[in-house]
Amino acid sequence: MECKVIDVLGHGGVDYILIIIGEIIESYIDKYYLTNGNPDIEKIKSVLLSMYENRYFGIGKLLGKVGV
Repeated sequence: MECKVIDVLGHGGVDYILIIIGEIIESYIDKYYLTNGNPDIEKIKSVLLSMYENRYFGIGKLLGKVGV
């Protein structure tokens, strides 16, 4: 993703915290990760970091479909 920094916030104290607020300008993806022209989350195999738990989590398992 291509981002533009909007603001940087620093919160002092014992544990100095730096928060960077940005705006997504553009996103790019290799054709391999597309299915029928759309991003395929199972191919992308995204990873999330939980700072509070110091653990990584994967995304991609289909849990079900929405019925309308």
